[in-house]
Amino acid sequence: MEIFNTNILMTAFSGLALTLALGLFLLVLWLNPRRQLNVYFALFLFMVVLWTAGAVLGHTIALMGGDSALIGTGVKLIQAGFVGASASLYPFVVSLGRSQGRFFTRLSFAGMGIIVIYQLVLLLVRDATPYMVNEQGLLNYSFNPFSIILFFLFDGTTILLLWFQRRRIRERIIPLSVGMFVVAQLISLLNPRLRNFSVPVLLGDMSVLLISLALTQQQVIGPLVGRATQLETVRDVGLTIASRLRLQEVLSAIAGQATALLQADGAAIFLLREQHLELAAVNNMPEGFIGYRLAVGQGVVGKVAESGVPVRIDDYARDWDGEPDLPLAQSTFGSVVGVPLIFGEIIQGILLVVQGKQSSIFGEEDVRLLELLGPQAAVAIANGQLFEQQNNLTNALAAAKDQLETVLTSTQNPVIAVDRSLRVLFANPAAVSLVVAVLGGDHEVPAPRTVLEGRKLLEVFSGAEVDFLPQNVRAFLRSLRKRRVFVYELELAERVYMCHVAALGAPRAIGWVAVLNDITELKELDRFKSQMVRMTSHDLKNPLFAAMSYVELLQDELTGGDTQLQGYAEIIFQQLERMNRTISSILNLERVQTGMSNRETIALDSLLAAALVEIERQAESQGLIVSSNISADIPTVVGDYRYIFSAIVNILENAIKFTPRGGQVLLMAQPSEGGALITVKDTGVGIPKELHGRVFERFFRAQQPGTEHVSGSGLGLSLVRAVVRAHKGRVWLESEPGQGTIVYIWLPSSGNSHPT
Repeated sequence: MEIFNTNILMTAFSGLALTLALGLFLLVLWLNPRRQLNVYFALFLFMVVLWTAGAVLGHTIALMGGDSALIGTGVKLIQAGFVGASASLYPFVVSLGRSQGRFFTRLSFAGMGIIVIYQLVLLLVRDATPYMVNEQGLLNYSFNPFSIILFFLFDGTTILLLWFQRRRIRERIIPLSVGMFVVAQLISLLNPRLRNFSVPVLLGDMSVLLISLALTQQQVIGPLVGRATQLETVRDVGLTIASRLRLQEVLSAIAGQATALLQADGAAIFLLREQHLELAAVNNMPEGFIGYRLAVGQGVVGKVAESGVPVRIDDYARDWDGEPDLPLAQSTFGSVVGVPLIFGEIIQGILLVVQGKQSSIFGEEDVRLLELLGPQAAVAIANGQLFEQQNNLTNALAAAKDQLETVLTSTQNPVIAVDRSLRVLFANPAAVSLVVAVLGGDHEVPAPRTVLEGRKLLEVFSGAEVDFLPQNVRAFLRSLRKRRVFVYELELAERVYMCHVAALGAPRAIGWVAVLNDITELKELDRFKSQMVRMTSHDLKNPLFAAMSYVELLQDELTGGDTQLQGYAEIIFQQLERMNRTISSILNLERVQTGMSNRETIALDSLLAAALVEIERQAESQGLIVSSNISADIPTVVGDYRYIFSAIVNILENAIKFTPRGGQVLLMAQPSEGGALITVKDTGVGIPKELHGRVFERFFRAQQPGTEHVSGSGLGLSLVRAVVRAHKGRVWLESEPGQGTIVYIWLPSSGNSHPT
């Protein structure tokens, strides 16, 4: 009776343990039915159920003295469940440590299935099963040699594999439970007495219950209970990362916190630089690799950068056959997780967390943790980059400010910057000295910059008879508003300055800056030059006029005489005329630049007609056809008739000079843009494009094929430009070598100004 009660009690405990294990595992299987680990454990659990069911059936019927057929069926179930549990335990441990590749796992699974099926068939088709029931009702049976061989093969390999990958399994209770199950099977083989009392079955069921509890804790309870803790941890990590501003500190903090969060062996951060990834920070990894580069698509980090999704690898050396992420990755990396750091839909970089070869394996929960950390890390990286850029920009601006202030301080030209209320923002020493001199102080002694800076100009010059603004204030303000610059002459402390005023700030001016260039010596030199030119030209006029008069008398005397002498006299007269024109051009240019006092309303049609008459003889001698097309409604202009006439004649003469015999010259005029547009078109040699900007310079003459025979001083077109500018007009040209030249002159009509 005592034996019966003991067996019933052991059986009840086994059934209860197995029922709890089944219930817990059904919850795990319901949440994650496709996980390989769960599939293998389900098979293992099924085999344990067979073993337990066979033991309960066989021992109970034997104690009750029941049907021998049922006892035999129980023994067969024991044999099948025992061998099947040993065989299915191995792939479960393999998947637990993820120590083998998919091919090997599938092969072992297929081999295990074949063995289990063979064992089941073998037990089902045999007529007799070796067992006996003693007088006390205890069931005695023995395992066949094939089952013993399979037990030692599978369980021995399982224990060996479990020992080698013990550090890779995070749930420490599982290896202990697996070891306890193997011990239970070993007891079942070696100790029939304990086997008769179902002790091995109870130990096996208890170990299965412990494994079910561990899996439930790992896959169900742990994630649910730890979610709040994980979020809090990630928040704390994010705060730790965000508390740093410098980019390198931010990267080091991210790598360190990621290592601590996953209890990993190391971490690395690769930043995306254009089309490659660059290692920027490491934690518990060699810093000598910083700066190592990979192309997008290379390595695990390159794959993550290319796809934008996390990548988890159980065994780097076994499972990754692409480009290694680091030179020593294949020999040192175990389990690896790479997640993208995305901010604003832009990948900032890749976080790579690494375990060593003998360390634990990352799970899906670890990937989710890093995915939670990733956005905060990306924001911190973006902030760090912005901080670095701002810091670099601030340093650059400070250096530029120091450099500019050094230049402005050392220059001899006065420089003053004022705001919109004319309060001085900056004044260099030259400006301070000038103001002191204007106010009657001793400018030889250096004055402090506080004499000007921070004060309004009107307050500084109050009581002093100084007018530092231009005469035409409206034109000054209009030019600053439209062109943001204005230039005028200013006389201070008995010196003449060219004052360049420019707007300060854009798009809205916050003030103005004025640079004063001392042109006193230049003005004096220009005045002296003008006097010398006029004096020299007038001094040359008288002897030149006398020489031309005597040449004319000589020509009259030689009329009908020696033709050779007549030719010589003609050449002398032509050269004297050329000299006279040169002197007249110089004098006219000086007069135009010093200002014109004779202004009148000019009818351009009559002026242009007179200009055509003026060059008629020269055109005939060159064999050219000169034509005109002058609009009847061409407007009048206000200006100096002589100078405008001279400018038109100069352009026509130039066209005649540079047009080969048989060519054409066309003079046109028409209304245009509130003024008159005068055009002179020829079929001459043309001007290269690179010389267009220089043809209006003084004494410039283009040297090109077809112009060797043309003489001139190079003053004609410079006089034209001076005259047109004095009348607030424009002059420009279009020309190509061999295609002729078109010269345009635009003059404003009465009351109009230069077009915009």
